[in-house]
Amino acid sequence: VIPTVVCGTVIVALLASRFLFNEALSIVQIGSVVITITGIVMIYAGRAT
Repeated sequence: VIPTVVCGTVIVALLASRFLFNEALSIVQIGSVVITITGIVMIYAGRAT
């Protein structure tokens, strides 16, 4: 449950900063989201096997 909440929070924070606050997204922010989501997917994939 915790990884799902973390992933959702990261995505919501990214979308809120872009669309609610009209902030420009940097490559570091986008990269961090990709790395976080990839890590969570790897955790779930490891549990499935």
